[in-house]
Amino acid sequence: MSGRWVRGAVTALAAACLALAALPSSADDVEPVRRVSCPTVEAVSATSGYELDSLSSSVGSCWYGSPVKGPRHRIEFTYTKDAALSDARARVASWSSPSLKVTEAPALGEGAFAWSDGSGSNLYWEVSPGAVATLSGVGDEATAAKVATLFAPQMQVYTIPGEHSVAGRKWRTTCENYSATARCRTEIWASVIVPNGDGFSTNQGWQFNSPTYRWSDREMWGTNPLANSGTWTDSTGRHWRTECDTASTGRGACRSWFFGPTLDASASTPTVRQAWVFNNQVLFS
Repeated sequence: MSGRWVRGAVTALAAACLALAALPSSADDVEPVRRVSCPTVEAVSATSGYELDSLSSSVGSCWYGSPVKGPRHRIEFTYTKDAALSDARARVASWSSPSLKVTEAPALGEGAFAWSDGSGSNLYWEVSPGAVATLSGVGDEATAAKVATLFAPQMQVYTIPGEHSVAGRKWRTTCENYSATARCRTEIWASVIVPNGDGFSTNQGWQFNSPTYRWSDREMWGTNPLANSGTWTDSTGRHWRTECDTASTGRGACRSWFFGPTLDASASTPTVRQAWVFNNQVLFS
C-alpha cells in the first residue's frame, strides 16, 4: 500500500486546498494569515462584566470598545515583539515608576505575569509557543486572566502540540525543534480508502495530514524552496510547487504541493490518478 495514496485521500478529507489559485497582482492585495482568533464581543462582555459593542482587529491584535453612551471601556489584546516572557518581564522591570507593581499570573501558565500602576492590570503570557501576548483594559486581575483565556492562536491544530477537537473532527499534533523555529506534524482521525489487493477498503484511525513550520523570520529561510514561490524537482524525481503570499496561502505564508498518485473517490469506483497534493505550509512572523 502506498503511503502517498493515503496522504492524498486524507488531504481531501481534511479539505486542504488542492487547487492552485492565480497569483494576485500584489501580495498586499492578499488577506494576511491571522495569528490570533478574536473571541466574540458577546463572550468578552460576559466574561469581563463590561458592556461592549464593537470589535476591530489586525493580524495579531483584537480591540473591543463600549457604546458611545455609558461607561467607557476598551479592552486590547495584542502580540508583543518579545522573544520570550523573560524578555517582556525584563522590559517592564526597566520602567521607572514608584507605583509599578508586578505579580505572578499562574492561571495563564508558567512565567505569566501582570503589572499595574493603579490604573488597571496588564497581563503578559505565552498565548502559543514562542508568542508572547498582552491584555489590557480589565481592571480586576482575576477577571483579566479569565478574559485572556478566551484568546486562542489561529491554526492551533497545526501549531500547538496535543489533541484538538475542531468542527467535530479530532486532530493530534506533535512538534519538534527545526532550526530557529519548530516543525509540527498533524494527524486527523479519519476514514480513508486504501488499495486492498484487487480492490479497495476503508480504514479508520489516525492519518497523517501535513507538517507545518511555525512562525519564523522569512529571512531565516533564504533560498529554501519551501519558503519561496516556484517549482523544482527533488533528488527522487518528484515535482514540487510552492506558492507564497497568494490567495491560496494568505499573506505571510507559503504552501507546497507535490505531484504524485492520489485516490479519486468521487466516482462509484475509486481510481488512482496523478494530481497536485498538498504537503506542507511555512508561516512567517
